[in-house]
Amino acid sequence: MTYNLSRIAGAAMTALLATSLAQAASFSDLVHSGKVNGYLRAYEWSNHNRYFSGTDNNTFVVGGKLKVISGEIDHFSVGAAFYTAHSPGVSSNPNQSEPTLGTDIDTLGEAYLNYANGPLKVRIGRQKIDTPFANSADYRMIPALYEGATLNYHPFASLDITLGRINRYKSWTSSTFDRTDNETAGPFAKFSNISTNGFWYAGIHHELALQSQSLTSQGWYYDFSNIAHLVFIDEKLAFKESSSFSPFVGVQYANEKGEGAQLFGPVNARAYGATLGAGLGQDSVSVGAIHIPARVGAFNNGGLVSPYTDGYGSAALYTGNMLFPTEGLGSGNAYVLSGSHVFNSQWSGWAAYNRFNQTSSNTAASPMNEYVVSLSYLPQGYFKGVKLSDMLGYATQAGASHHFVQNRLMVQYDF
Repeated sequence: MTYNLSRIAGAAMTALLATSLAQAASFSDLVHSGKVNGYLRAYEWSNHNRYFSGTDNNTFVVGGKLKVISGEIDHFSVGAAFYTAHSPGVSSNPNQSEPTLGTDIDTLGEAYLNYANGPLKVRIGRQKIDTPFANSADYRMIPALYEGATLNYHPFASLDITLGRINRYKSWTSSTFDRTDNETAGPFAKFSNISTNGFWYAGIHHELALQSQSLTSQGWYYDFSNIAHLVFIDEKLAFKESSSFSPFVGVQYANEKGEGAQLFGPVNARAYGATLGAGLGQDSVSVGAIHIPARVGAFNNGGLVSPYTDGYGSAALYTGNMLFPTEGLGSGNAYVLSGSHVFNSQWSGWAAYNRFNQTSSNTAASPMNEYVVSLSYLPQGYFKGVKLSDMLGYATQAGASHHFVQNRLMVQYDF
């Protein structure tokens, strides 16, 4: 039996509001305990020789979010958020607009019924989710958003359990929720005009505090309907040696197999990852590596299928970065060296170098190098609530005559 979660959420919202109207005091609580928040956002996005194609794109976009959350009645509340993004003067020119940024969009991106009772939270409707292989990836104008039902159980501070069933998806570049994903719709679609049936997931996150160490563990299972099922494990052990030296070590493992109709072809992938680093007072430094064994005849030569992050680099693999996604490049090896520094309460920055030796076929990989520098500024006083950030990426590929340079300048005001 198929359930339309949007209609269920809508009916539940209507029933909740009807009940509140019959109870004047409760309705007063519903309204006066509500909250309004959001942000204004402006983006200057510049691509030069984008993906080595020789095409330059420069896009300026303005927009934001306005969100309303009601008060609670018997643990129930409702929420809604409107998102907008418009590119004045350049969005009509395909040679100047950035196809992944999302322009000329107005959408009711969140509309949900929420139930919260102690450690249990249930949400039905349009919403943001935050998991390793399906998340909001909110570093463009409008986040990726999902329609479905989610459950979170947080019995104590160190344990978090989450479940979700998602039936529709809205990417950065769409104003509607559809039975699509990033492989079947959008600027990087490889399997256009295929309808997908969403996915369900389950995850557990646990933190174990020891005498001078802490072990953070997370395990996830995804069932991308008729595509693949994915198991992902991430472990991190941190040591508290002193206030100026906190080393850590981490490992990752992913195992993915084709499922059902295998709409994208046979999937057979494994990924192994390791990271080592340390916090050094106001600084941090780390190295990381991912190995994905080649499997001839499998999707992307044994690479991972990640329908809700692939092409954007938003999965939680150690070697993900600004320009290229480890999960979307196929099998092989990827490496990263990164560091960050906090200058003061207003200024901070980070930098990273990535090396990708991956290929989506059984031919030899063409190594890519990626360099990224980012700087953030948080003004105080009259401008508190404003954040200014700039991220510059530069990439080269063996055998390519052009380089890839991208700059993202974003100003955001939260209210």
